[in-house]
Amino acid sequence: MSLLSSSIGLGALALPLLLVGVTALVLIATVVVLWRSRPKAPTSTSGGNPALAGPGTAASTNADAVSGRLAAIVESSNDAIIGKTLDGRITSWNAAATAMFGYSADEAIGRPVQMLIPEQREAEEMHILTQLARGMRVPAFDTVRRAKDGRLLEVSVAISPIRDAQGRVIGASKIARDVSSQRRAEAALRESEARLRFTLEAAQIGDWELDLASGAARRSLRHDRCFGYETLQPEWGFDTFLRHVHPDDRNEVRRSFESAVRDLEDWNVECRVVWPDASVHWIGAHGSIVREPGKPPRMLGIVIDLTMQKLAEQARLTAQRLETENRQIQQASRLKSQFLANMSHELRTPLNAIIGFADLLHAGAVPPGSPKQREFLGHIGTSGRHLLQLINDVLDLSKVESGKLEFFPEPVRLATIVDEVRDVLHASIVRKRIQLATELDATLTDLVLDPTRLKQALYNYLSNAIKFTPQGGRVTVRAHAEGPQHLRIEVEDTGIGIAAADIPRLFVEFQQLDSGATRQYPGTGLGLSLTRRLVQAQGGTVGVRSTPGLGSVFHLVLRRVHVPGAPVDTTGHRLLVIEDDDREQSRLARSLSDAGFLVDTASTGEQAVQQALNTSYDAITLDLLLPDQRGLDVLADIRNHGPSREAPVVGMTMPADACAAAGFAITDVIGKPIRADEVAAAMARLRPTLARRARVLVIDDDRLALDLMQATLGGLGIETVCRLDGREALREIDQVRPDAIVLDLMMPGFDGFEVLDALRQMPSGRDTPVFIWTSMILTDDEYASLARSARAILGKGGGALAAMLEDLRRWRPATAPQGSTSE
Repeated sequence: MSLLSSSIGLGALALPLLLVGVTALVLIATVVVLWRSRPKAPTSTSGGNPALAGPGTAASTNADAVSGRLAAIVESSNDAIIGKTLDGRITSWNAAATAMFGYSADEAIGRPVQMLIPEQREAEEMHILTQLARGMRVPAFDTVRRAKDGRLLEVSVAISPIRDAQGRVIGASKIARDVSSQRRAEAALRESEARLRFTLEAAQIGDWELDLASGAARRSLRHDRCFGYETLQPEWGFDTFLRHVHPDDRNEVRRSFESAVRDLEDWNVECRVVWPDASVHWIGAHGSIVREPGKPPRMLGIVIDLTMQKLAEQARLTAQRLETENRQIQQASRLKSQFLANMSHELRTPLNAIIGFADLLHAGAVPPGSPKQREFLGHIGTSGRHLLQLINDVLDLSKVESGKLEFFPEPVRLATIVDEVRDVLHASIVRKRIQLATELDATLTDLVLDPTRLKQALYNYLSNAIKFTPQGGRVTVRAHAEGPQHLRIEVEDTGIGIAAADIPRLFVEFQQLDSGATRQYPGTGLGLSLTRRLVQAQGGTVGVRSTPGLGSVFHLVLRRVHVPGAPVDTTGHRLLVIEDDDREQSRLARSLSDAGFLVDTASTGEQAVQQALNTSYDAITLDLLLPDQRGLDVLADIRNHGPSREAPVVGMTMPADACAAAGFAITDVIGKPIRADEVAAAMARLRPTLARRARVLVIDDDRLALDLMQATLGGLGIETVCRLDGREALREIDQVRPDAIVLDLMMPGFDGFEVLDALRQMPSGRDTPVFIWTSMILTDDEYASLARSARAILGKGGGALAAMLEDLRRWRPATAPQGSTSE
């Protein structure tokens, strides 16, 4: 705004100078006219012969020419040029005067100049005439004059005396310029400046200007108030600013500023500053480079105190977290009440039978040794075992949560385990006329497991299947090898089935799908959750697939030999494997479980979204083609809300044919269109491992996309190398030596899958983090193109899941850097 004031001052100074120059021109013209009107010398007797004419004639001719030219200049001037006598009579009047005041020359010449002067300005004219009579020049001044139609005009006037040949003042020349428009513009500019200043003050925004050559800064008082000062400080520069920045943010702020100055780009930063009283505040600074021809560049900017916004955002996040926790507490309270009601019902049922039949026997209601007595004793025994099972479930769950659950593995025969569980459930099987079939792999003879825990898990699965299978239905128990070191047990029923939206609730403690007051099926809601805990505590996985109205298949996968005391991380990193192929899903889950991860699985997009809404996952593996949704659509849904919205995608699979899929280990998926916060969060995982400025290779066939990513990464202080072609990028990988790669998935000729496969075969690129950058909405043709690419890669021996699994086993979540200025 100081620049605007300077412009106004220069304009005001230039106008009087211009008027003085024009006045001088008029005086010259007037002198010439007066000289021409001087008395003529006697005419020579040369007889009109030009050759005999004297020098006086030539001088007169030359004066006529000069006078004509000057008169033409005066007449064509845009300023009103008026001549007057000492008594104020108008003697000359040019065309500009006619245009300005509305009087023609005939109307004006001979009339008193007072006709142009408003009544309140008459004393001004008398003062002017007095000065002229004394031979004094009147300096240029601003005043008001009246036009023929009565309008008042703001004019700038310069007046000079006119002298005759003897030097006597005989009149005056007046030059007037209409400055009404200029004054209105200046007034509007001042008003605009005042409004701008008011707006900046009202918004508590400080403005500043930095001379990039000298480092000196001019700024407003509001600027210094953002740094804790109530008065304008005598000196300020970037070094002064940097000294006020919080030490943890200082290097990042310096780097971003130096980058902006070096590349002559806009500068935007949010950081903490320390006030003189040692309190910490947040500011946002924004600067733009101004380049003018012949002048060194400078930076104009604003600064705003963001402390209240940051505190409000922190309060909002805290309130949101508390609200979420409150909902969880309310949900836990509801589940607790529901569990207690269910448990009370479940306990009363066997207790009623035990007490009732015992009382009948004690009262002698049935003869000793009679069939009825044996029947009653059988009911008492069955009810007692049921009661014991309920109590054991609660105690076992408590042991699992406290990490005190013990396992006692021993050689077991799977057929014996199944028979024992079937005998326990015999009454229920007979009562509902269930057909129970078993399909056991005879080669599973090397099992070393805790028989009690295996029977407990199988009992929970089988009792659940019987409970939800209608009269005359069928239940099948299967067991087969799952690779050389694992076995898979499945329990399939022909029951009511489970909706996809309800599957994520199956293995959660105290939750039942049929949990209302009118529920049809008994139970405490502990069986499946306890089964999951027991299996995971042994390094295994559980899962389910179901079709409403047709039935369900529950499975568990365990190592064939359980070594007691082997480290099993029950509180470690949790991964969600999204894969619809049962075989590949089991393979991924088993391998990740062996590596110490806690693994949940999902076979459909809807199931994956529901699980991600209920559980916070450290990472996700993603199948790009699912039976109900596209994989990227599922990922977009997961990242829209829920506790897993920031979980990175560490593995990506694409079905290539009916019996194979191509797999690729990646670092994460970044969506298009670009989001700076998403890129910053992704790149933050690199910072803890780097002691220098990161370098990222960006591969995309869209030049505009490269420019966008380069600008975004540059704003994060990351050096960027851009390439339009994947093959070219791979050829230069050893020279570039990137710390990470941002890779477009859809590229013509050589797509992202092919780049990934080639990169993982290169020693220098095998361990380089790769962020897939792609639109989250791909067309059917694009998915088909990726599937063809996956088939081609598999056909050449690449894209094997084993290689991806090897990378995933070595993966662990990175810790975000502390003190980030983006928080």
